[in-house]
Amino acid sequence: GEKSYWDVRKQQTAVKVTKGQIGNPTSPSQWCVEIALAHSESLGDAPVKAAEPFVGHCWRINFSRVEKQGQVNWVWSPQVVWSPGDGRYVGQVNMHLPDAWGHLIFANEAGQLLDGSDAQDFVDPTFAARHACACVYYACRAFHEANGRFPSSYQELGNLPCEMETVELRPRPDGYVAQVSAAGRTMQVNHLRLMTIV
Repeated sequence: GEKSYWDVRKQQTAVKVTKGQIGNPTSPSQWCVEIALAHSESLGDAPVKAAEPFVGHCWRINFSRVEKQGQVNWVWSPQVVWSPGDGRYVGQVNMHLPDAWGHLIFANEAGQLLDGSDAQDFVDPTFAARHACACVYYACRAFHEANGRFPSSYQELGNLPCEMETVELRPRPDGYVAQVSAAGRTMQVNHLRLMTIV
């Protein structure tokens, strides 16, 4: 098979109709789905190696459903990103924006984190740095589209909508690496949108 082919063998799924009847156009219906993926299958093929999930750990994730040959797109977490050209945040119909995905929090059976707090109260401690890094990425991409080259310094990007303690933009022959610090955390992002904690 193909190198990027992934055959999910240990997946478990369940669907439940919670309202109405599926396939009856005269009455609205509602349903929910539950999917369980085995980490033993998914983590080994990840492009960036990561630790197995543990209580208190957080992943960025999103789910999408496309209907009517692409005319209707449903997502679990809205895809809203900074648009330098518009000077504002803009919703996107694009599932390939991991910086806009929702948070999946790993909790114990009682729905709590290691410190006993409720998982639904989780706040990503790296969010400010990730958000700032994403804004720098989108500004660099817009600069490249307008000028045919990546910026040689952060000053060429103009104003961004986020608080940053430090920003360093290092040009490379094939693109750039930006290092951003915000709220006491430091992140890096490159021209391919690979974002990492430093």
